[in-house]
Amino acid sequence: MLSENIQKLLNEHLGKEFYASKAYLAMASWCDVNSWQGAAEFLYKGAEDEREHMLKIFRYINDNGGHAQVPATPEPPVNYNSLHEIFKNVLELEMSVANAIHQIVEASLTEKDYPTFLFLQEYVKEQQQAEQTARKILNLFEKFGDERERDLFFVDKYIKKWFVDNKEE
Repeated sequence: MLSENIQKLLNEHLGKEFYASKAYLAMASWCDVNSWQGAAEFLYKGAEDEREHMLKIFRYINDNGGHAQVPATPEPPVNYNSLHEIFKNVLELEMSVANAIHQIVEASLTEKDYPTFLFLQEYVKEQQQAEQTARKILNLFEKFGDERERDLFFVDKYIKKWFVDNKEE
């Protein structure tokens, strides 16, 4: 059985995962409309991943004696100034989600709720990987630049190749 505190923290976290999914969708749409197809594909995949995370936590709560609740979330921004800004937002979003996961992990250890601790280890690892990926993409802007269309074309191409198709040249 989940304690009230762990159930509350997990339900609050559902909102963070749901918001992240919506934010990824909003950023993907902006990229799609602005012809950044590689980035759009990456972000659409991110939206699906965040939704999947939310559903797994939702089921975990219900399967362990709790009551998962559909979270209300604010609407994410829909307009951005640049592709570079999008990926700065991605990193901030992933860091925020990671911080929230870490708080639940800490609470589960304090309460000796080892099943929840073990369940969350997958999320700890995924958040670490998501932050690393966002940093790698931001490094592309440093290597290629972010002002000339030609440079942005290469950034977009590499985002798709490395982070969507998982292929390196």
